[in-house]
Amino acid sequence: MTRTYSQTVNTAVAVPTVGEWTLWGLTGLLLLGGAVVLARRSRQSAGPDDLGAA
Repeated sequence: MTRTYSQTVNTAVAVPTVGEWTLWGLTGLLLLGGAVVLARRSRQSAGPDDLGAA
């Protein structure tokens, strides 16, 4: 006795892609956000002498 099997394969779903300009924009936002975080950290860690206060 021979058995036969049936298999259904679904086609691939299209994945949305991001354009080159969008990638550059997102990179710029990441760099800007990192600069803001670093600037805030350096201000918080500065003591009164570092800020020029008496």
